[in-house]
Amino acid sequence: MKYSIVIPTYNHCEKYLKPCVDSIIKYTDMNDVELIIVANGCTDNTKAYLEYLKTAIPNFRWAWSDKPLGFATAVNAGLNI
Repeated sequence: MKYSIVIPTYNHCEKYLKPCVDSIIKYTDMNDVELIIVANGCTDNTKAYLEYLKTAIPNFRWAWSDKPLGFATAVNAGLNI
């Protein structure tokens, strides 16, 4: 693995998260990348999308928190993964 991309997210799965991940997949050699998404306090369809990504992207990891963590804590959680 050459690179890790950490994405913290809080709701807005359709508007922001999916286009972001689609762009990464389109323009990145996923063999060199580990994609880490940290969902914190999401109440939309983010969890279902993360479950889908687990089967679609080989080097995918994710963390889930039921309560909002804030940007810095979510990024740090991703870095710890």
